[in-house]
Amino acid sequence: MAEVIAFVSPKGGCGATFACAGLWHALAEGGSSVLALDFCFDKCTLDFALGFQSDYVYTLSDVLNGVCDLQEALVHDGVHRNSGFLRGDYEYDVLDFAAVSSLVESSDYEYVLIDLQADAQIIQQVLSFTHKLVYVTEPSLSAVKLCENMASRLDFENSFIIVNKIVPSFVKSGIHLTVDDIVDIVSYPLLGLIPWSPGAEIMLKQGMSKEIDDADINIVFANMVSRIKGEHTPAYDIRKVYDCFKLSRKFALRSD
Repeated sequence: MAEVIAFVSPKGGCGATFACAGLWHALAEGGSSVLALDFCFDKCTLDFALGFQSDYVYTLSDVLNGVCDLQEALVHDGVHRNSGFLRGDYEYDVLDFAAVSSLVESSDYEYVLIDLQADAQIIQQVLSFTHKLVYVTEPSLSAVKLCENMASRLDFENSFIIVNKIVPSFVKSGIHLTVDDIVDIVSYPLLGLIPWSPGAEIMLKQGMSKEIDDADINIVFANMVSRIKGEHTPAYDIRKVYDCFKLSRKFALRSD
């Protein structure tokens, strides 16, 4: 049975879609079979983040209604043939979430990653068949407090945090919170850290399937894969980005 991992951010721009796409790519690159579902019904962008550029023809509703089977509906990147993407639909109220749960549970995929819209009704539906919930937040105080509020409302036990767009100088100057502060506020364990980098920005524009020479981003998501599989791996050594930003090496964030 597939392990279902859902990604959600308390507000737009925090990077849930980017984190979902990055983890899809890292899992697929490591040989795992992964299905990505886009449940951000009001602004579906996971296909762009994966680099598929709206290549889909069918949606999940087509599969559930017997218009096509799952393999016909999937979009692949041409490299990872055992993994694919499927758009949830245009409107969430046309989906039978009980049928979605049955489809996911009976699939042959090792992992199913779901990019979730920050809507309480949608999230509750998906949490009924989710194994891990990942909150993706920026390190700003406003984003973290929104994340804390969402986490307290959902109260989903097997939850984790990804902190995106970390800029060491902002943390050092107090503009952004430290990772320790974020974990203390949200009260869930850390899955990964994503530093801001030019490579990450290019990936957002061109998609994960493009060849991007960004070793740091590759390490970030490879470490997340290890942690998802239960291995004791540091989330990320944030000091690795110092050379990029030409910052003092005196400041360091705890990576685990």
